[in-house]
Amino acid sequence: KLSKEIDVPCIEPLKPIITEFADYLKESPSPGAGKQHVIDEEYFQRIEAINYTIAHDDGQSAENLKNADIILIGPSRTSKSPTSMYLAYKGFKTANVPYVSGTKPLFNPEDLKNKCVVGLSICSTRLVEIRKNRLLSLSEKHHTEYVDTEQVEKEMLEARRFCAQNKWPVIDITNKSIEEISARIVQMYHDWRKSHRGV
Repeated sequence: KLSKEIDVPCIEPLKPIITEFADYLKESPSPGAGKQHVIDEEYFQRIEAINYTIAHDDGQSAENLKNADIILIGPSRTSKSPTSMYLAYKGFKTANVPYVSGTKPLFNPEDLKNKCVVGLSICSTRLVEIRKNRLLSLSEKHHTEYVDTEQVEKEMLEARRFCAQNKWPVIDITNKSIEEISARIVQMYHDWRKSHRGV
């Protein structure tokens, strides 16, 4: 009541403030105003993708990947988890599975014939550096096969061969950002969708 008497606009705190300002100023808000706060179908799809990706990180539930949009595979420390989460934020249900040299895969490759699977590879020298830094952050100073150059080279070669045997494309992520890697994977996913229509 007082605001009316002194001719000052009164904005109710629970009303969309952008709309109130637009009415007061007699201006139309820009089309994107408040868009980041919209809770629509796209928002819920993104939340669902994020939840799926968290539940299928680093080989979790690898025996059941039927609902994944994208599946990433690669040796330890090849940016599988951060790339998966970035893709999830974009709305893609992404599972990632580690390739471990000398062990049986956590899934049956035959079950992924109609899935978009992408291998991640990296320069062996760079991978050794990343792994050494990881061990240092854990205060682990012992030299193991995990950071042995020869063993790492063998591991990367095996992983690439495994992907080649199953006709899965491989991306070399050396010196690439998560955004670059993800953009390439999304393009691969759309290309895969086009080639598998009706399958």
